[in-house]
Amino acid sequence: MQVSQYEPDVITQNRLSTHANDTPFFSLAGKESWCRVTDVLDGRTCHVVMDIGGSIHRFVVRLEGVAESRATKPLFVHWLLPRLCKPDVEYHKHDVLAMLFANPVYKFMRIHEYDRYGRCVASLHNSSVPTGPSVNEYLSI
Repeated sequence: MQVSQYEPDVITQNRLSTHANDTPFFSLAGKESWCRVTDVLDGRTCHVVMDIGGSIHRFVVRLEGVAESRATKPLFVHWLLPRLCKPDVEYHKHDVLAMLFANPVYKFMRIHEYDRYGRCVASLHNSSVPTGPSVNEYLSI
């Protein structure tokens, strides 16, 4: 049987036909999981990769409660890589990427909601048991 590129196969059609507007929206809000930080975009936004249902996906994450300022990016990088970075030094993007590649950073992420740009709004923690400040609290000081 030849599969058309213009319509789903019969099995998919049957599965989809039983669902309509009463189907809940997919959301990661409320999800808690370990993730790997792969890039720092600015003082409150980063890329992470996370396992969802056995597949690895990349997300843009905005830290909840952190105001954007030029001063927060060096602090964010220092929190992620405290043994390699100084809190008062502005590192170039390629240097941060190289450090994150050579020294993988795993953090526990709690997703709270999505913002109007589709980014996950979350908090990042050093462990799955919140002991000590999250990066959000660290950057809000």
